Amino acid sequence: MGLWRRVRLIRLALTGLNEVDYSHYPSAGPQKQWLRAYLEAYKEHKGLGGPVTDHEVEVLYVQVNRFTLASHFFWGLVGFAFRPAFARIRL
Repeated sequence: MGLWRRVRLIRLALTGLNEVDYSHYPSAGPQKQWLRAYLEAYKEHKGLGGPVTDHEVEVLYVQVNRFTLASHFFWGLVGFAFRPAFARIRL
């Protein structure tokens, strides 16, 4: 695969021309299961006693989703910032 073909594939991925399949994004249930496992491992590593509570999982779930939104917003801005640079590339 040539360099310009790879650049074009990257350009397509960054500009959102490919279809997005949101079914791959996990629902709240699997996210909270993962967060519970993460908190259990974290507490074990830090030597903190006691089981992970539903409240701790919910607090972390809200924090993670806030940062997810911030991340999407940031990458949206990056996309707009680099749009003129990609417009100059002739494929």
